[in-house]
Amino acid sequence: FRLVTDYARIILAVTAWGLHAEDVFGHNLLESMLNSENMLLQGVNGPSHALLALDSYGYEEPEGSAWNREKLISEILRLQKRHGGYSLSERPDAAGDIDLTAMVLQALAPYQEQREVKRAADKAISWILRQSFDNSESMSQTILAFSSLELDVTDQIFEKLENSLLQ
Repeated sequence: FRLVTDYARIILAVTAWGLHAEDVFGHNLLESMLNSENMLLQGVNGPSHALLALDSYGYEEPEGSAWNREKLISEILRLQKRHGGYSLSERPDAAGDIDLTAMVLQALAPYQEQREVKRAADKAISWILRQSFDNSESMSQTILAFSSLELDVTDQIFEKLENSLLQ
């Protein structure tokens, strides 16, 4: 595959089917994903999807892989915009994207005990709360992100446009 997100989606699917990504018809999808030269081709999308795929079953990184959890997290943190959101652009002042920021929060959720991760997540949450939600996809991604962070989306702090995200 050309895109890391393709590997990640397939890993998520085969894992949901009860298969193991280390051996799918003789192919080690984890190894292919974590050694892809295209990890950053889609900006923060690659590392965040790779992290989600790895954590979907608590997979171990194949020994000697070019990428591991630590490097993925480091890259995700590096790509955060000054305002706190995330974007496909590498420019530090690029406009953020709610859906992408929420996906990144989902990927970082298991790592909140790391001070830098917690700081980045808090900054991203603050950025999301300042945005206007204009579609159900952004609201759904945000609900998933906040739920993965064990935040109560019915809390008043998460109300948008006079209604909560769930309303």
